[in-house]
Amino acid sequence: MPELKNSSSRLSESRRAESISGQSEVRQRMIGTPRPIRQYADRAEAVAVLNGLSRLDWRRIDRIADLLALKLAGWEGGDLRNVAIVKMLSGERPWPRDTAVTPFLVMVMKGVISNERKKVRALSPLDDNLADEETLSPAEVLEQEEAERLLRVNVREALARHPNAQALAIAMLDGLRGEPLRAYVGLDAVSFASARRAMKRDLFRQRRP
Repeated sequence: MPELKNSSSRLSESRRAESISGQSEVRQRMIGTPRPIRQYADRAEAVAVLNGLSRLDWRRIDRIADLLALKLAGWEGGDLRNVAIVKMLSGERPWPRDTAVTPFLVMVMKGVISNERKKVRALSPLDDNLADEETLSPAEVLEQEEAERLLRVNVREALARHPNAQALAIAMLDGLRGEPLRAYVGLDAVSFASARRAMKRDLFRQRRP
């Protein structure tokens, strides 16, 4: 009989372990998979990345800065670019490692433009040409960033066979349009049109059931 008791004890322990495991799985499903923590580069890494940019990269950044600066009276492209770099290196706008540095600088420059326009709106509250912008809570900002990150992952996967179309789509997600978009991707008219067709074709194929 001792052997029977031992078997019964082991069976009970096994059932308790299965029950605990099952409860853990249920809790995990209820909680959901935790979001990955976004990694930001420190100042040394940011400096190294900026120093590693090619002359072509800097020409693209400068050209985009010149075009964006046209939206602000009294600003030049070099001023806008330098402010963006200072914000990046100071940590005011830390650089996320999963984002290419050139579109990141473009996003920072667009943020500078937005802030300057807010200042103008504060001084000219009756100016109907400056629409109010939506203010998001910190939680909403994090949620929006995570949604954008997942969207970028999906776009990169969908356009993996076409690097030019992939670069074009990512630049458009960063808010680039028109001449700044063409300046960033650095394609001639024929290649640019080809990349747009490939982007539309592959993204449409990805959306079909």
